[in-house]
Amino acid sequence: MKNIDWNNVSEATDARLTPGGYVCGIVRAEDVPEKEYLRIEFDIADGPFKNYFRELRDRLALDKWPGGGTLIRSYKPKAQPFFKAFLTSVQVSNRGYVFQNDEATLARKRVGLVLGEEEYEYNGEIKTRLRVVAVRSVKAIQDGDFTVPPKKLLEPEARPVDTNFTILDDSDDLPF
Repeated sequence: MKNIDWNNVSEATDARLTPGGYVCGIVRAEDVPEKEYLRIEFDIADGPFKNYFRELRDRLALDKWPGGGTLIRSYKPKAQPFFKAFLTSVQVSNRGYVFQNDEATLARKRVGLVLGEEEYEYNGEIKTRLRVVAVRSVKAIQDGDFTVPPKKLLEPEARPVDTNFTILDDSDDLPF
């Protein structure tokens, strides 16, 4: 085995990102013009989870940014008020910055993001993931001026059906 000085290696922790407000940095923004949205990659910029998604990508040897560290912002006509709210949060959080329709200028800007939980179905199992539920200014996050909504549950009709049950012969008396 390779000679490693184990005194200089930190132990791994099972620290998982939890729902809450985070000061984040935009890593990259990509325009998807045919669908009229920006795909924004972000990472945690401050606190104990700093660089969470970068470290996750490196640890898992992913060839792209982890999905939990992405945010989609549509600029279709009906979504423009929400896009404007996103821009306002970025501009307020980065003194002197003015967005001029160039998504590349969003890189290295800070913004406050509120992460909440949602259920999803994968291979017949219900799992939980974090998603961006609100965009706020960095100051709002630092001041605790945000609300984390309750976990978004799958609609009952979207839940997987349990097929592991036994059919009882009801021609006789019931066994209970």
